[in-house]
Amino acid sequence: MDLRTTLIISVGLALGTGLHGQTWTQYQTWNSDLTNNVVWTLEPDGQNGLWIGFNLEFLDHFDGQDFTHFDSTGMQLLGQRIRTIRMQGADSVWISYWDQQGATVWVNGTWTHFTTQNGFPTATMHHMEVDPSGNVWFCGFNGALHRWSAGTWTSFSAPNTIPNNDVHTIAFDASGDAWIGTDGGVTHYDGNTWTTWTSGANGPPSNTVYAVAHAANGDVWVGTTAGVGVFDGTSWTTYDMNGVGLQSNTINALLEDSQGRVWVGTEWGGLSLLENGTWTHFTTLNSDLPGNVVECFAEDAQGNVWIGTNVGLVRVDGISTSIVGQEEEGPQVALLPEGLRLDTRAMTWRPDHVELLNVQGARVRSAALQGSVTMLPRQDLDAGAYLLRVRDGTGRSAVVRVVLP
Repeated sequence: MDLRTTLIISVGLALGTGLHGQTWTQYQTWNSDLTNNVVWTLEPDGQNGLWIGFNLEFLDHFDGQDFTHFDSTGMQLLGQRIRTIRMQGADSVWISYWDQQGATVWVNGTWTHFTTQNGFPTATMHHMEVDPSGNVWFCGFNGALHRWSAGTWTSFSAPNTIPNNDVHTIAFDASGDAWIGTDGGVTHYDGNTWTTWTSGANGPPSNTVYAVAHAANGDVWVGTTAGVGVFDGTSWTTYDMNGVGLQSNTINALLEDSQGRVWVGTEWGGLSLLENGTWTHFTTLNSDLPGNVVECFAEDAQGNVWIGTNVGLVRVDGISTSIVGQEEEGPQVALLPEGLRLDTRAMTWRPDHVELLNVQGARVRSAALQGSVTMLPRQDLDAGAYLLRVRDGTGRSAVVRVVLP
C-alpha cells in the first residue's frame, strides 16, 4: 500500500441515538462475492480480515476487499454446514460442523481432522470456543461438553457437572472461568466447582440458554428463549419484550463491544442495542439490517461490529459519531510515514484546533492548527480506527474517520 494514499471516510454525524449516525455496509450474494446469505459464525483473523461460516456452502474469508471461498477441495473441509470458526493463537483456525461428527484445525497450511475414528465425541456440535489457556471446548447437541487439551479429550456430562447434556454455548470471563449455556440453565465452572442457576426468582428468564457474554464490569449476560438475563454476581435482571421492547424473546447472540455497548441478536426480531442505558431496536424496516434472524456478532480490530443474519452480512462502522460535532464537511487527510497530514484549504471555514479520538471517544492527541496544512505525528499511535475532529473558536466542528494500518 502506498502510505501517501488518503485513508479517510467522511462521517455523516448522528443527530439521534445509537447506530443511526454510523455507516452500515451490507454484503450479500447479489451485491458482493459473499458465497451464501445464511451466516452462522464470524471470527476476526487478527489481521484485519474475517472468517465467515455458512449454514450451507462451507466458508469464506474476507480480507477487507475480496472474498475467498473455501470448500471440501480447497480447505479439505469435512462438511458444508459450518457451525463455529475460532482462532487459536495467530496461526491456527478451528472449524466445527453442524451435521458432521468432527472438527478441523488448520495450522499454517497443515490440516488435521478430528473424527470419531481418532477420539472426537460422537455428537453434532452446537458451538465451539477456545479458552484463555488455548484449550478448545465443544458443546454437544444432546452430547454433553467436551474439552480438547494438548491431545487429550475430557468429557463433562449431566448430572454431576452440567445440568443437561444439550449444551448450546460456552464463554469465558476475565478470570478464565467457563460459563456454559444448556437446556437446563446456565453453569459456572471455575476449574473445580460447578454452580448452576435455573429459571426463577433468582435465575435466568429461561432454562434454555443459547448465548453468553461477559461485560467489562463483570456482569454475565445470558440469552435465553424468554429474553436476556444479566447476573451481577448476586442477583439477576431480565430484559425482554415486555420490559424493554425487544422484538423477540429468543436470543441467538450477545456481544459487549469495545465501547461498552451491548448487542442482542434475536430470532426474527432483529437487533437490539443497549447504549448508555438506552435501548434501541433495529429491524429490516428501520435500518440496513439485511435479515431479522441475527445469528452472530464479531468485533474486528478497527472496532467495526459485524452482524451475521439469515439474509446476509452487515458491518457497522466502529466509532459512534453521536459524541461529536454537527458538520459533515471535513479536512483532507493523508497518511504519511511521519504521521497524519491535514489539509483544510478546501473547507469553507477555517478550523484552528484538531483532536484525535479513539473508538471509546476519548481524546488521544490534540494540537493547534497554525495554518491550512498541519502534520499530526503518528508516534505511539496503535493501528486501528480513530475519529479526527477539527473545530474553531465558535464551536463549529467537522469529523473524518481515519484507519491506521
